[in-house]
Amino acid sequence: MPPVAPIIDQAHQLPAHRNKVGRVTDHAKGLVDDVKEWVEIRVELVRGEIEALIDSRVGALRGLIIVGVMAGITGLFALATLGLGLGALFGRRYWLGFLVVSLILALATWLAKRKFAPGKMRIEHSKSTGQLKISHDETPAQHEAKVEGRPMPKKGALHAE
Repeated sequence: MPPVAPIIDQAHQLPAHRNKVGRVTDHAKGLVDDVKEWVEIRVELVRGEIEALIDSRVGALRGLIIVGVMAGITGLFALATLGLGLGALFGRRYWLGFLVVSLILALATWLAKRKFAPGKMRIEHSKSTGQLKISHDETPAQHEAKVEGRPMPKKGALHAE
C-alpha cells in the first residue's frame, strides 16, 4: 500500500489553480496595497495638521486685526480728547487744540519718513526681459551710515560688514 499524504487543513491549502509563486505574488500585491493605504493615511494626517496650523494662524490674524482696529479707534478718540483738552486750556479755542495735535502728528510723520523711508525711487525698464525694476538711491541704513560717518553698508544689509 502506498503511503498516504497527511491531510492539510483547508486554510493552508493552495487553490487548485494556483502555485507557490502565485501565492507570493498575492502577498506582494497585498503588501503594496497596505503601503499605499499607509501613505494615504499619512497624507491625510499631514493635511489635517496643516489645516489645523492654518486655522490657528488665521484665528491669530483675526485677533490681531480686531486689536489693531480697536487700537486705531482708541487712538483717534485719544487724539480728539487731547485736541479738546488743549483747546479748553487755550480758553475754549478748540481749533488751536486740534492745530497743536495736527502739528505734533505732522512732526512725528516727518521724523518717521526721515528714519524709515527709502531715498528717491528710480524705475528702470529692462529691454531684454521687459520687466520693470524699481530701485532706491539709498536705503535707510545707507543714509544713516552716511549721516553718522560710518562705512556704507551694501544694499539690503542693515549694517556695514
